[in-house]
Amino acid sequence: TWFRPAAAQPPRRILVLHHLLLGDTLMLTPLLAKLRAAYPAAEIYLSCPRAFLPLYAAQPFGVIALPFDPRE
Repeated sequence: TWFRPAAAQPPRRILVLHHLLLGDTLMLTPLLAKLRAAYPAAEIYLSCPRAFLPLYAAQPFGVIALPFDPRE
C-alpha cells in the first residue's frame, strides 16, 4: 500500500522574496497577477528594496509590498 496525503489546502499567505533591480521587480508584476488569480483568498506579500515601495503603494492585485534589504 502507499500513502495518499489529504488534498492540500490553498496557502493562506504567500511571500515573494527577492532583492533584484527595478526592471526585474516590474517583470514580477505578471507573477503577482497569476498568484492572485490562482489564490484569490491568500494574503500576498512582495519584498522589494525600500526605494521601490512607492510602485506598489496602491497594492496592485491586493499585494502588500514590504521593504527588504539583506544587509539589514
